[in-house]
Amino acid sequence: MAGTRPAYSAAPVYANTRESSSSLLKLALFFAALATLLSPYVEWRPAEVFVTTSDILFMIAAALLMSSGHVQTRPFGPTTLYWLSAYVIMILGLFIGSVMNGDPVRWLVAAAQYGFGLVLLPFVFGEPGSDRRALVCAKAMIAGVVLMEAFGAAIFYGYEASYQEYQKISENFITGGGRLGAFVGQPNWNAAVIAMALPFAFYLRARGQLSLISVYVTGAVLALGLVLSASFTGFVSALIVLFLFLIVGGTRQTLKAALVLAVAGAVLLASGFELPEVFQGRVGEALETGDMSQAGTFTGRMDLILEAWEIVEDTMFVGIGVDQYRVVSPTQVPVHNMYLLLWAEGGLLALLGWMLLLTIAGVSVVRVYWVDRQAAALGLSVLSTFLIFSVASPHMYARMWMVPLVLALVIVLGKLSSPNNAHQ
Repeated sequence: MAGTRPAYSAAPVYANTRESSSSLLKLALFFAALATLLSPYVEWRPAEVFVTTSDILFMIAAALLMSSGHVQTRPFGPTTLYWLSAYVIMILGLFIGSVMNGDPVRWLVAAAQYGFGLVLLPFVFGEPGSDRRALVCAKAMIAGVVLMEAFGAAIFYGYEASYQEYQKISENFITGGGRLGAFVGQPNWNAAVIAMALPFAFYLRARGQLSLISVYVTGAVLALGLVLSASFTGFVSALIVLFLFLIVGGTRQTLKAALVLAVAGAVLLASGFELPEVFQGRVGEALETGDMSQAGTFTGRMDLILEAWEIVEDTMFVGIGVDQYRVVSPTQVPVHNMYLLLWAEGGLLALLGWMLLLTIAGVSVVRVYWVDRQAAALGLSVLSTFLIFSVASPHMYARMWMVPLVLALVIVLGKLSSPNNAHQ
């Protein structure tokens, strides 16, 4: 009819919008996976500040997820509010100590670093109604650790050089004592990365996400990396991880994989393969004799802990502020104990917040046991390693710590939040 306006369909507009959102989501997943793969590569920093290549990629992934509209507003389900509240309590304690006794600028750095790991990462890994993104990132994390350890072993056995020449690859790639620090930059931390990657390999195998041969290769490379790191804490943590996973969530596939790896290791040792001298000295002797003084730097760490107790007596409620421990300490070295360090720098409030975070993680792992045993085994194994190293490490905001912990919790709490398990 004359004067009638032609009708236009909005369908093409909506279709283009959906296609654009889908493209952004795929790109975000790519950057999130790449960031996770590089998360243990602590020494890969574009600048002197503690912002790694992985951090930059995570921020790009977060921006793309926001642009696509696929951000999970409650990555931990109903537990999200409690988790964020615990983070705020911890940071508030550090803020009070820094304002009253320390340097507020250092508090801003710590708040941002912990916020990155405890707040941003859950939103990156979480996906509404699915754990697909978390599983993809878990595969990427294992690949990253395997590649790093394989490269480290190749350099260790195939490239004889001086300590100074090894430093050209990366700081403390191989230490002066002959231990593998890889791109983590510290042998003990390298061992921790390995111990937390192992349960993901078994979990993905139980979920049918990894082939048996992939698990064998992963286990062999990580075991070699663990030996070359020569870390007593890391070695014991890995054994505990394997034991816990097999007891709590072992399936026929995971038990078979563990048995084959154990037999292969025994055959290798029986054939005359010699363990590195540094491993025999730091780990072997301590295991044989039961003398903990032989276990690396155990004695030195205990001295720092005793010193920390004296400092805590004066900072019971109000701490000395972020990064001020090294200033007041006679040794000018922060105590390698996360709990005492937080207590000294942030008072009881900061310690309470940290303990609440760990309690939330622990309770979630216990609850998911009745829903999904493999998820419970994953969460318990990763959390156990995290707890073991928390009594032997200073501030733990580095992504090498936070990525495996948060990734495991996203999977665990995703199971609890699933509509299929609402009755549990």
